[in-house]
Amino acid sequence: EYDLEQKIDVEIRIREGTTKLLAACQHPSQALEAAKTLHTSNERMNVYMTELQSRKRDLLQKSACPARLGLTDLRFPLMWKDTDHFKNRGDYRRFAVFCLAKVGTEVMDTSLITPVDRSATDITFPDALVFTSAQPDFKMKLEVYSCMLQDDLSIASTPRKLQKSLHSSISRTLGRKLSATLKDPHGLKNDAIGPKFDLVATVTLGLDEVHDSVKSHDLVLENLENPCHQLPLFDHFCCRLAAEPECLSLEQTASVTLK
Repeated sequence: EYDLEQKIDVEIRIREGTTKLLAACQHPSQALEAAKTLHTSNERMNVYMTELQSRKRDLLQKSACPARLGLTDLRFPLMWKDTDHFKNRGDYRRFAVFCLAKVGTEVMDTSLITPVDRSATDITFPDALVFTSAQPDFKMKLEVYSCMLQDDLSIASTPRKLQKSLHSSISRTLGRKLSATLKDPHGLKNDAIGPKFDLVATVTLGLDEVHDSVKSHDLVLENLENPCHQLPLFDHFCCRLAAEPECLSLEQTASVTLK
């Protein structure tokens, strides 16, 4: 549990610095990047807290060989109207988009793609997301977030999901830090700072989706309260999900050493 406490402490520091930066940001691009960082940090904290609770409830059995996962070639087709894309008129909206991928306690974020407008036929992420300790029954949750760009981003907000309860396994010092962060007027309770990213689509990938080449997968689209903020996604996307069992990697290393 000590490793998770260290990670929680790091995320607290990141959020403290990022919230102060958001309050001082004057340039829209800086505010978007800072809001993305804060959102990613919040999601990591949610995962760490859940894992702490899970470890306290039962001891996880890890007899199976873990694996390294690689997620690459992420591409999301867009569905603009013909008049919007080909005649360059109609839909004026522009978006900033990024993804979060979660496996166990590992939360990885892609780069921020902006602006995404009617001239784009798809959103392609150049990132290679690597996870180091996936179990054979792993579930990778991929989340797509978007923010509709506006002239004045100061009234937008960054979502907050942190649970208020602290797990008993967290040290007192770390618990006090986390409590102070939650109560800080510049901390997580102030959700009126910076741009607001909406969760627009999700998908869960597992061992059956692992393949050597790029494959198409179904995408679950979220219904936003404000349809104007809805990113025009299709209900599918493309990616490559690769896996390398750790035991196989060790065997290959041993074979090379013996030779």
